Amino acid sequence: MAYSKYYTRINWKNRPSTSTPLGATNLNHVDQAVDELDNRIVTLDAGKYNVSDAQNLCNGIDYDTSTGVFVFHYVNGGTKRVDLNIEKIPVSMSLSADGILTITNTDGTKYTSNIASLLVTINFVDSTEIDFQVSDAGKVRTVTAVIKNGSITTDKLDPDIQANILNNRLLAETAATNAQTHARDSKRYAVGGVISADVEDNAKHYCEKAGEHEAAAALSEGKAKTSETNAKASETAAQASKTSAAASAESASASSTSAALSAANAKESETVALNSADAATASEAAAGQSATNAEASNQSAAVHARNAGTSATASQTAAQEAQGWAEKAEQVVDIHIATPDRPGIVMPDNVTFKVGEDGTASVPTATGSTKGIVKGGAGIKVAADGAVDVNTQCKYNCRGSYSRGAGKSIEGHCDYNES
Repeated sequence: MAYSKYYTRINWKNRPSTSTPLGATNLNHVDQAVDELDNRIVTLDAGKYNVSDAQNLCNGIDYDTSTGVFVFHYVNGGTKRVDLNIEKIPVSMSLSADGILTITNTDGTKYTSNIASLLVTINFVDSTEIDFQVSDAGKVRTVTAVIKNGSITTDKLDPDIQANILNNRLLAETAATNAQTHARDSKRYAVGGVISADVEDNAKHYCEKAGEHEAAAALSEGKAKTSETNAKASETAAQASKTSAAASAESASASSTSAALSAANAKESETVALNSADAATASEAAAGQSATNAEASNQSAAVHARNAGTSATASQTAAQEAQGWAEKAEQVVDIHIATPDRPGIVMPDNVTFKVGEDGTASVPTATGSTKGIVKGGAGIKVAADGAVDVNTQCKYNCRGSYSRGAGKSIEGHCDYNES
């Protein structure tokens, strides 16, 4: 307990001064101070440490930095020496392959200890999928696991990814098939030779026919012009014969026989002229028909040429798609046929399980005459594992036959009479 100053001096003065009278006030002030001192002495005595007990207390410490030795001095004159053995402080440690730890001290002495049981050996072993690599950076050693290229098979992939790969493979196969179909159609419409019906139904054939009709039209046109020229010549000859006949008629005195002959010649020439004109008209009509046939052939050839171009474009597009799907399909490995215990490819039977042209799968609902999915009802229950339970117990106490009216019993049903 710490004490603060308590007493304030009166500072007594002798006569003749009367400022410090020896009276009750000043004497009580001194008396109160004496009482406080007495109380404090009693308190200090009660809390003091006995001399006998203090003999074992340390009253000084010496330390030698060169040897690491402490010397403790006590009240009773005794001392105690404590050696810290700083010369035994480890300065290095080493660990052998068999787990022996060697500690070297400052003074050169060594201590060994077998700590093999405390060490855990971790082996990083390469596999067909993983390759381990070790790198050192100063005192830090790093172990890195690298997945080998092309080492992960489909059984290591998520089921959704496996389904996507399978779907891509099927799409690639479909695209390849479509590409082949478009290629065949392109060849069929362009030059033919794919099916028996396209021998004369292709762009090349129609083009050749158009050329033939065009040549025939040109030939017919030439013949028509020749017939027209002959008709004009015959008409001129007939006109001349008519003129000659008129002259002969007017000169009847020369010879009636000659006039008759000239008239006959004129008639014959006129007939020849008419026949030539008819032939020219027929040739002209034939030329027109040939030109019409040539135009139709040209149009048909153009249509087939466009079809061939369209098919070629579609074939190219399908081939590109097939290439893309084929690249994805090349990544697909380890594909299985589905079994009751393993997922995989399911072959549709086109009756109870169908796959559309766009790859969509569907299962039809069963009817009285077709197979398909059966929905559970009052008499049919489907368990969580897919098992079907059919209740064959008749609600009319089945006993083996079923009567559909009087005298119409059906074996294998019950005795319930509908009538």
